[in-house]
Amino acid sequence: MKNIRLAIGVSYALMSSVAIASDPPESIVFNSIMIATPGGGHGFVSGITEIGQSITLAGTARHISQIDLLMQGFPDSEFRVRFYSLNDPEGAPSALIWESPTQRYAHTNGVQMVDVPNVLVPDSMAYTVVELPPYNTHLSLRTSFGADIGTHENNWVRQGGWRTVFNKSLFSARLLAVPEPPQHWIVVGLIAVTWITGGLRSRGRSL
Repeated sequence: MKNIRLAIGVSYALMSSVAIASDPPESIVFNSIMIATPGGGHGFVSGITEIGQSITLAGTARHISQIDLLMQGFPDSEFRVRFYSLNDPEGAPSALIWESPTQRYAHTNGVQMVDVPNVLVPDSMAYTVVELPPYNTHLSLRTSFGADIGTHENNWVRQGGWRTVFNKSLFSARLLAVPEPPQHWIVVGLIAVTWITGGLRSRGRSL
């Protein structure tokens, strides 16, 4: 049994190291951060609880690993990021895909980087920012004139229900993604484990 566990451990380590070495790098699938509107933005005012936009991603990578947001506001304001599908007939954010842990605005050159655990999203999706209590309305998302990677669909705010706002500009964000992890290395690893453990069992019977 000890030899079998050792064989499984060795096979898994080999499979993991080869898979990691073959993983492709992150790619930007949406970007509107480079062309921000100076001083422009939209904040959490008049009962608005979420701000974001619906977008269509470029490329083929769909496991989101990071989202960067160009924001402004007081340091240490807290918020969360959400991803939604767009199944609503009007194209509004609908089913929740993912919500981040609580984030604290660091006021570092205005760009807030949020790690995402390789969340799978569809080609078209929405991201939003949710301000947390005490709802001091000091946070806002900076606006941009356009996206140079991916496509902007609509800007959305949640004020009871969803509604669109000033669609001649858009919010400033960057989404990074990785492709689906290569599945063939899992198959290789399982074959290796089966072969090694089978050989050890045969050896044990012959002793």
